[in-house]
This record gives sequence, structure tokens and C-alpha cells, in this order.
Amino acid sequence: MKSFLRRNHRIIVYFALASSLILNLTSCERNIQQKQDADFRVDTNASPRFARLFMAGFVHHHRAVWLFDPWDSTKIHSKYIILPHQLPNDSIPEGYQTVIVPFHTLATTSSTLIAHLSSLEILDLLIGVADTSYIFHFYVKNRIRQKHIMEIAQGDRVDSEALIACQPDLTFITLHPGQDVTRLQRLGLQIVPWADYLENHPLGRAEWIRFIGYFMGKEKEADSIFHSIASRYLAIQRKLRQNGSSISIFDGLMSSGVWYVSGGQSYMARLYKDAGLTYVFSDLRETASKGLGFEEVFVKARDADYWRIMVSHRGNFTLNDLLNLDKRYELFEAVQKRRIIVCNAAQVPFYEEGVAHPEWILSDLVYLTRPQLMPDYVPRYYQIIR
Repeated sequence: MKSFLRRNHRIIVYFALASSLILNLTSCERNIQQKQDADFRVDTNASPRFARLFMAGFVHHHRAVWLFDPWDSTKIHSKYIILPHQLPNDSIPEGYQTVIVPFHTLATTSSTLIAHLSSLEILDLLIGVADTSYIFHFYVKNRIRQKHIMEIAQGDRVDSEALIACQPDLTFITLHPGQDVTRLQRLGLQIVPWADYLENHPLGRAEWIRFIGYFMGKEKEADSIFHSIASRYLAIQRKLRQNGSSISIFDGLMSSGVWYVSGGQSYMARLYKDAGLTYVFSDLRETASKGLGFEEVFVKARDADYWRIMVSHRGNFTLNDLLNLDKRYELFEAVQKRRIIVCNAAQVPFYEEGVAHPEWILSDLVYLTRPQLMPDYVPRYYQIIR
């Protein structure tokens, strides 16, 4: 059990952190912010449709980007003006950071950004990543072996010395509560926060490719890619509306006496809904994970049709591996009927690639619960374990 917790520590921490957040960015609050910034003009064509944490506009005919504060919906976390050259300081509105383009090198602590850069065909700009041992992308792995890409972070801990030695033109750093990057900025590094994991809508997370597009001069390409992803996702939803079957699902695992399940307002809860599944904990108000006792889970999930699990396990994760964690799992009907849907993040690029392509995750869930709807589909991330 201890080795299992060590392997899954990043997954548990990831969801536990997100569960404390309240993302309630209403249009009214955004309008209040807008009125306080007379220099900013919203660009409705370039602003996101599903993402809630950023907005695009113009300041003095230059592209401007707002990043909203995920922990206080009445505030803006940061504002950027993207320029082809430096302007005089007195012409930059108060509160804005200038970002000078174009960029020739990039670094990031987000694995999802690798998929976006690949889609935009600018992966060759990448020279710094986090957690090199967890990278799946063949090109990036090869560049790491050749020492063209450095490790600049492990988990949420940025290695300042490595990042400074790397000297990227721009660095996207995953946003965490209380994070302070002023020292890096004082040293001349251009830092932009990255907060896709705080979006609760699957298409909202994928839409962060548009955020990158603003900074990379790839707005049209990013819009086109995202439109294609959203179209496929929504087409699957439309197909499901024609299927009236009710299939129930629950998720999570015990860890140190606590069973972490997805909150009813979370990213995964939305995926279940969009996949036409009934999530047994949909009444929970949390936006990510919620810690429960075994008995609480058993009462609501004992008769559920399917059980979805995320693990990070060396080798194939089997039913025996699951039951070795806790024999009580045998009491669930989903186990008895061998309806356990597992994603082994140690073997598939779920976090690196799947989050950028929610239509693939949605397809996996639909196929594994109703294969007759997608008879020719081959799952990418999830499988039924025996």
C-alpha cells in the first residue's frame, strides 16, 4: 500500500489541491472589472467560449490578455500586452505586463502544454520541461536525451537555478496558491501563469490552446484546432442524446483511510454527464475531489454499474492489484461484474495529451460503457481490467 501511495502521490495531491478552489467567475463580475479598465476592449471573437479564467481584447490596438484569479472571482490575477517591440513606459496602462514577441525558446512546467505546442507545430521551441521521467512524447524524450531540453521543475517545485540556466524567452508556469515568481521576473525572465487544470469544463481546459496562441502569433491556428476538438466533442454528445439508457458510475480509491471521489461540480463529473452517465456523487458541491469514508462510498456506489479508477502503476494494473489494496472492494457490484474502468497514467499520456483532447477521453468512456454506439473505436487511455 505504501508503494502505491508513493506512485499515486502526484495524482492525489493534484485533485486534493483543486478541491479547495471555488471557480465562480460570473459575467457580472467580469463586467465590473471591465468598467474599471477603460483602456481594455474585449475581443469577443478571440475570447474563449468554454474556459472561464482568461479573456482576450485590445489595448491601444495591441493584443491584451487577462488572466482571472481562480481563488477570488472579483479580481484579475494578471494582465498582459503582447508587443512586437518595447513601448515607452508612459504609454503602458497601469497594471499591465508587457510581453515582447516573437519567441525563439520556451519552457513550461505543464505537461499538457506539450500537446498544444505539438498541435501548433512549434514544439521545436521547447527547451525546458517539468518531470522529464514522466514525458511520453517521442520527440521531446529524444530532445531530453540529447540535452536540448532541460528539467526545470519537479511537481510544483520550480528549480530556479535550472530555469535561469535554461534562459527561455518565455516560461509558462503552472499557477498555484501563493505562488511568487517575482524573483525570476527580476532576473529578466518572462513568466506567464498557466491555469488550465483549474477549469472545470473539459472543453474549457482544451481551450487553453487559444491562450498559447495569443503569445505565439498562432491565434488562427489555435482557433481552428480548438474548433475541431469542440466539434468532435459536441458531436459525440449529440449522438448520446439518442440513447436513453441510464448507466451509473463512481470513481476514486482509498488512500490512508480516505476515499477521494470527484466532486459533483468537477471536471470528471462533467465528463460523466457528457458521456451520458449518471454519477452517483453528482450532489457533491466540490469542484474537484472530496474525501469520504469507505462506508459513505459503499452506501451510494455498491450497486453502480461502473467504477472508474486512475492509477500510476508499473506494468499492467490488474484486478488482483486492485483487490490487494483493499479486499472490501470485492463488495461492489462493479467489481463482481468486472466493470472497472482504469487509466494507468504510468503507461498512457493522459495528463500530457488527454486533457488537451477531451473528445478522446469522452470517446473512451462512451465506448467502454456502451460499445455498441462506437463499434470500431479503439480506446486510448482507459481499459476494462479483468
